[in-house]
Amino acid sequence: MAVAAVGAVTILIVASVARCAAVRGSGAGGSEPTQTEDAATTEDPATSETTTALARLASCEWMGPDDAAMRMTLADGRLVETDGTSTYICSYEVVSDGPAQAELDVLRADGTHVTADVTVTGVGDAMRVSSDAFQVSQSWVPVPSGDSEVEVAGVDEAYLDLVGGDEAGLEEAVAGWCSVHAVAATRATFDGEVYLDTKTGDVTATLTCDDPGETILSVTWASGAFRVVG
Repeated sequence: MAVAAVGAVTILIVASVARCAAVRGSGAGGSEPTQTEDAATTEDPATSETTTALARLASCEWMGPDDAAMRMTLADGRLVETDGTSTYICSYEVVSDGPAQAELDVLRADGTHVTADVTVTGVGDAMRVSSDAFQVSQSWVPVPSGDSEVEVAGVDEAYLDLVGGDEAGLEEAVAGWCSVHAVAATRATFDGEVYLDTKTGDVTATLTCDDPGETILSVTWASGAFRVVG
């Protein structure tokens, strides 16, 4: 692996290997589903009452009904609440999950277990989630659309040169991923390292979000588009 410095960006240059190609491939004789097929079968949890309560909870970021500084996210076994000053992070296991109610076994930071009966009512911006087990607020409402934009900070011009100067595409991809998986994030900061695959031309960079879990994103630019995983 050769390392080269371009501007303020450290570029780690790697060659493709068969193992990597196998991961990206779909297998002999196989085909990947098209974007059209995916869109036709995907239902937006925030606007549907047919999905489960936990899917609807994970579909957006939540705020206090009377205080936008209070925020809550609940997804992937992790419950995070903040009042703007203090942050409470818990893990949970799913006991049951229905269209409007879920039962969770919540493990708090002090080691105590709490049973949380979580209720979700309404759809879209009219949704409300409630539980006596929440620590900051017993009820939450969705953060209005447009209030959850994620700023991409610290991006170097040398990196942008490698991805066709598409800063807007980078911001859109990062914001889209965070809106589902790291909804408490308001900023994702470029860490200065770029991995360049000289055979495929793929460019991969990492960014760190400012959410309570400090989610690390791996952003790959390939064939003129960005792909984000975390």
